[in-house]
Parts: sequence; C-alpha cells; structure tokens
Amino acid sequence: MNNVSQQKGFALVVVLVSTLIASTVVLTSLKDTTVQERLSGNLQKKLNARMAADKGIYDAMESMTEQLKLAGENSLTLEELVAKSFDSGAMSEQFAMENSTMAYDVVIHTATDDSSLAENELSITSTGTYSGGKSEIKAIYEIVSSSTLESFPFANGITGCEAVTVSGSGLMDSYNSVLGAYGTTLDDGNVNTNANFTLRTLYNDSGQVEFTGAASINGDMIATGDINYQGKNVTGNMQSNGNITIDRNDVMDGNVISRKAIAINQMAINGYVLGLGDISLTRNSVLQGVSTHGNYQQVQGTITDGVYVAGDVYLDQANIDSLTYVGSYSTGNQPNVSYSEKVNSVSINDVPEAAYDDKIRADSDPVQTTCDPFDIASKVSAINEQASSADDFTLYANEVYVLSKSSAYFSSMQKAHSTETVTAVANVGFIGSNYDVLMFNNISLNNGELTVKEGEDVTMYVKGNLSMSGSSTITIPENSSLTLIVQGIVDLAGGGNINTPVSGVTESGLPVLSIYSAYKGSGFILKAGNKDVYATVYAPLTDLFIQSSASFKGALHGNSITVSGNGQVTYDEALGNTGPFVTSSGGSTNIVFKGWEYVTEGMTVAVTDTAS
Repeated sequence: MNNVSQQKGFALVVVLVSTLIASTVVLTSLKDTTVQERLSGNLQKKLNARMAADKGIYDAMESMTEQLKLAGENSLTLEELVAKSFDSGAMSEQFAMENSTMAYDVVIHTATDDSSLAENELSITSTGTYSGGKSEIKAIYEIVSSSTLESFPFANGITGCEAVTVSGSGLMDSYNSVLGAYGTTLDDGNVNTNANFTLRTLYNDSGQVEFTGAASINGDMIATGDINYQGKNVTGNMQSNGNITIDRNDVMDGNVISRKAIAINQMAINGYVLGLGDISLTRNSVLQGVSTHGNYQQVQGTITDGVYVAGDVYLDQANIDSLTYVGSYSTGNQPNVSYSEKVNSVSINDVPEAAYDDKIRADSDPVQTTCDPFDIASKVSAINEQASSADDFTLYANEVYVLSKSSAYFSSMQKAHSTETVTAVANVGFIGSNYDVLMFNNISLNNGELTVKEGEDVTMYVKGNLSMSGSSTITIPENSSLTLIVQGIVDLAGGGNINTPVSGVTESGLPVLSIYSAYKGSGFILKAGNKDVYATVYAPLTDLFIQSSASFKGALHGNSITVSGNGQVTYDEALGNTGPFVTSSGGSTNIVFKGWEYVTEGMTVAVTDTAS
C-alpha cells in the first residue's frame, strides 16, 4: 500500500514537471512570435520610409527638370536653378498610406554651404519617415552644359576616345534595365530591346572607327576621325568629321554625313547622304537624296529625292530622278537622269561637326567636350595616398573570399595567407562621394571565388594589377554591387566567369559592376566566355580589349576599344538616361548624377521584450 502511494506521488511530480516544461515551451514560442511580428513590422516601416526618401529625390529632380525645360535654350546657373526649383533650398510633402502617414523632407546644399561639393555640384538629401521608420538618402549632381554632356562617360554604348575597332559579328543594341531584363515583354506590350546604341570616338587628332566584322548596329555611329565600315546593317546615322568608306551589301536606315570624302559601295541608304568633300557611290540606292559641297561620282545604283552638287559630276549607268550641279558634267555608259540642271550656285545644307575633345582642360577652352570628365588619374592618385599598407592577395582553388562594405574575409580557405581579413578604409573620396574602400596591392584570382556579400555595395581599390585565371569566378548577387578602382592592369582574360545579376542597376542606383582604371596604355583585357556579363568600364587612358562569345551589357569608355568575338554588346539606357548617371533636361543645361548613398536607415522605435 505504501509503495502504491509513493508511485502515485511520483507520477504527480512527473505530470507537474511535464506541464511546466510544456508551458515554458509555449510561452517561449509566443514570445518569439511576438518579437518576429515586431521585427517584420519594423522592416516594413523601414522599407516604406525608404520609399518616401526615394520619392523625395524623384520629386526634387522633377522640380529641377521642369525649370530647365521652361528655360529652354537659355542656360541656368546652379544658384538660379536652385532658387527657381525650391523654396529656401528645401521641400517637403506628406501623404497618407494605410493607417499612417508617409512623409519626406528634402534639403538642398551647394558649395556655398558644403565645402565637400565642387563649384557646379549640388546635393539632395531626402529623409523619409513612416510610422517610426526612417531612411535618409543623399544624391550628388553636377550642372553641366549640353556640349559637356556629349562626352559624359556612360551616355553611349561604346566610347573610344582615340579609336574603336570591331572585328566581331555580334549585334550592338540597347535596353533599359530599370524596366526589366533584356528581351522581356513589358506591361505595355513592347519588348525591352531598343535601337539606342551609340558607338563613337572623341579625339580631334585621331578618332578612327574600323569596323571589319559582320556585326550590325541598332543605333548610331559618330566619329571624329575616319570611318571604315564593312559591317552589316545600321539602323541609325553614320557621322564623321573625317572620311567615310562603306563597303557592304546591306542596309542603313539612317543618314551618312561626313565633313570630308564619302565612298560607298553597295549599301542601301534609306536616309540621305551629305558631304563636305567628294562623294563616290557604286551600286547604291539612296532614298532621300545626295548633297555634296565637293565633286560627285556615281556608278550604277538609284538615287531618289535629288542629287545636289557644288562641284563636278561623273555618272556611269546611274539612275537619278533629279540632278542639280555647278561644275562640269561627264558620263561613261549612258546614265538615266529624269531631270538635270546646271546652275551658278546651289544651296546645300551645312555639314554638322561632331563634338570632339581638343585635349585642352581649361576654363577658357571653348570646346568643353572631354574624354575624361572625371579626371581619373587625379582621383585614383588621391586614393593611392591612403593605400600605403595595402598587401598582395592571391586566391586559390576551392577558396571563397567574401567582400562586404566594411571588410573582406575568407568563408573557405585552403592555404595559409599573409592577409586573411581586410578592413575597409572609411570615408574615402571618389568622384563626388565618400566610400568605405577595401585596399589591396596586387590581386591574383587563381581558381578561387571572389564574392560580394548579398545586399551590399562594395568598393575595392587595387593599387597594382588585377588578374583572373583558371576557373576563377567573381560573383555579385542580386541587389549588390562591386566598384573596382584599379591603378594598374586589369587582366580578366585567363578564364573563369563573372557572375552578375539580371538587373543591371541596384536599388541604390549603382551599376552591379563598375570598373575604373587609371592605367595608361594597353591595360584592360576582358574575355567573357559563354556567360553574359554586365559591367560599366571607365578607363579613358587605357586601351580596352573585349572578347566575348556571350552578351556584354552595360557601357564601355576607354582610350581605344577593340571588340572581337561573336558576342552581343548591349547598352543599358538606364546608365545615361533615367538611371544613375545622367538626368536629361533638354535645353542647354543638363543635370548629371555623380553619386548616391543611403546615409542612415533605422528605426526610431525600438523592439522591447514584454513577454517576461
């Protein structure tokens, strides 16, 4: 009987202990659930606050853009623009959202009250709030003339200041990554592919374009020197300050314009041909007429909408609906001219001159177009002064090195390294903004993986050379970016892959991969292989060599650029249009984006523990 009572008492104790444990588990779960709900709510508040801050930047830009449109061709100074666009250098707005109020406050600063800004720069700081959430964004802009904007580094698909050589066979076209992936169908039913690609050169004492491959251009070609074109069809215009030679049996939808001589063989021109020098056409068709300030020769082919010649004319089996000329007229085999008239003078349109860089950087210089608007050598030199302790770094097979905004570290290491962790140098100035910069001397990627931490914008400076070989990879996750600033040679031709997101521009307004080089000479090689790559390359002193069998998206800006392979080159219009670099305004004054950062993001209401 006594044993039975003891067993009943023990059973009661077991039940009580089990009940206590179960109650503790339930209370802990309820506590965790409550905390998670609060964290989720705070995250939503922070995201809404960021949206409000973004709207503040957008509305401020809309206000300035509207004032520039009203000004038309009249230039506005920075002070005039700010005064017309904002009330006492600020603006604010509140608007209801669900059960709370979303708001932003925008403050404008110029060099008069912010010494970190250059004379023509302004900063827009937008603070967004929503139900205790707070986000602050700072954007830097520069006010420039239209002539300066002509050579803004990412306003074109390919800019080779001295020369561009294309021997590849891929298509050159454009899209807008802000709207979605390349080739996708948009909400309005249109496909996200466009014909807004521009290939151009800038130096007035060179500027040649050599196009010997079978590539075609959905866009324009502008050269300060000669153009030798043997590619396929061109959907836009071809303009040159030098001679133009075209030898291809294909179609050009736009116009051919040259300030020197023009020689075209077999190309069908759907626009017009205009030259300051002599024009020679062989077996061509031109739909919108030919005009030349020099002499004219045509062998076979058909010209409609008239031929106007200030010099002499020679025709051989040519078909022309109307001919007006000043000089002599001679023929070979009988031409077919419906109407001809010899006159004392003929009115021919002026031949426009493509904007060029005369290599003079001075306030008194009337030609403001420049190959190097960022003055990259001085910018890199300033960073270099803070990189005295940078070390060499080599990444081997099966090793993974993670780059974050504040530090770099191994997540997988196979060998001993003299440098394992690198701490970023804070507040390093570069092109209008301050960044936390990871400093290295030489970097060699030898079959390892260099990866950016997800959701972070990382800036890395390489004092020496950067090379990539074997099966190495550089991986940039979605909504992350890597900005590489390199003083030495960039050699990415030894194999491996560069993995970039589908979206070319992050939520913070940065290209997913940007490479800035200050190397002078042949110092940039990119061999993309069979995997698509997105990058913006700014290297105005460097000769670039691009070889790809896949698609290269973004923009290229170099001293000279050579493109080979059968890969496609696609310009992202977000870089030079509505995206992070240029905000077009029309008229003679433009707004150029210089930098962008989220200054603060946080909650003014803390999560507290009330479950205990």
